[in-house]
Amino acid sequence: TYWDETYHPDLYVLSKEYNDFYDLTGKAPVIYCHKNAKITLIDDVFLNCFKETQNKAGSCGMGSWECVCRNNAGYGVTVEQVKTLDTPTLYHLLLEIRDKYSIPRLLNLAQKYHNPTSDFKDMLLTPATLYNFVLEIKETIECVHLVDDMGVLFDRYDNIIFENGQGLLIDGDLDIEHGTPSKTGLTNVRACLKKYGKTLDEAVYVTRTYLTRHGRGEFNVEDPNLGYTDNTNVFNEWQED
Repeated sequence: TYWDETYHPDLYVLSKEYNDFYDLTGKAPVIYCHKNAKITLIDDVFLNCFKETQNKAGSCGMGSWECVCRNNAGYGVTVEQVKTLDTPTLYHLLLEIRDKYSIPRLLNLAQKYHNPTSDFKDMLLTPATLYNFVLEIKETIECVHLVDDMGVLFDRYDNIIFENGQGLLIDGDLDIEHGTPSKTGLTNVRACLKKYGKTLDEAVYVTRTYLTRHGRGEFNVEDPNLGYTDNTNVFNEWQED
């Protein structure tokens, strides 16, 4: 697997996914990542969840949108920094980002929603949550191989399959209320290939035979009498049913 620099790895969640993969297959997944890819922080998750407890939007609660906002504000952290900085230095870097960006962002949101207290607010204001996060990602980053020229790696393989974000109608460029901050079409794939002098041979689009809703987005055709069971469509705390 390769994560390009447009991807925002969640190194905290990766630990569980890595172990689940190993338990299922008996093999350790090989993961390559562009050294300039910027990671998702635990602060992004806390901010995301705090917003959801105040004003349900149907987010997945993983901090993706907040991660993009933070990076756009100039507070990105690369996988290379996670890999090369020692634990105390990385912790103080993230603590500085928390002080300069995450806490002011949290206080603005708390003022907006007129809610001075929240478990997620308390967790974001607790230094121990950040330090534990740093310990976890410093351990997980050891299973990620950093590269700065994927062209060399691409040449090893006869076939390369790209998987991009879901949902053409919720692409970040559409600027809709219940959209995603990411690119969901071929934009990032083509940019990556062009960078290394490669071309795309085939594009395959997959769609369901039924309509779905993203978060709490508009959904005017729901029929509760259909009684269709989808084992992948399960309740979770943030997106609900």
